[in-house]
Amino acid sequence: MTKFLIDDKGRPLGDFPDDAAVPSDAPQGARFVLTMTKSLVDAAGAYIGSFNQAAGFPEAAPEGAQFVDGAPERAGDRWDGAGWAPDLAQLKAVKRAAAVALFAAKQEAGAPYGGKVVQLREEDLTRINGAALKATLALNPASGVAWAPDFAWRMADNSMLPLATPVAMIGLAAAAAAAYEDLRKRLWAIKDAIEAADTAEKVAAIDETKGWPGS
Repeated sequence: MTKFLIDDKGRPLGDFPDDAAVPSDAPQGARFVLTMTKSLVDAAGAYIGSFNQAAGFPEAAPEGAQFVDGAPERAGDRWDGAGWAPDLAQLKAVKRAAAVALFAAKQEAGAPYGGKVVQLREEDLTRINGAALKATLALNPASGVAWAPDFAWRMADNSMLPLATPVAMIGLAAAAAAAYEDLRKRLWAIKDAIEAADTAEKVAAIDETKGWPGS
């Protein structure tokens, strides 16, 4: 059986019979390996691809690239000099994205109000704020703005919630704003925890599905 001699960067030095010893003139750190299919990583440990080590470095390999053993288990894993480790920045980005997606889902799910549910999506909040401004103006006779006594707000189930007075509309707007702010506070708390995590284990321990208002 043939084995292969490589230097400390994984570059091939030649092939030898199975019973051969490392040549005395081999560079320090040289060692034998039994397979020449290796992972190529850049100077920062990012995975480039798998190559036949016996063919030498690919021409397009960046400066500082080296061959290493094994292959990453997850997309974004990096070689840390001793083995494959998760990329902390990548793990944080995935966790943040999951939290933002949950925040959006909570907005669409809405908050209870008046025996129904008011949605808190961005477009809903814009409409609510506009109606609340009109209601505020309607409270001032000098504004000339009138409030229709048959005004109603369409809720999450497409039923209508009667808001016969400006004060009723302002009450809905205040409740929606408070519910939205509670969701924002939970999202910020999760993002802050992710930012503070300095290991992959700490990032994984953050449960972005818990602690939301109403859950």
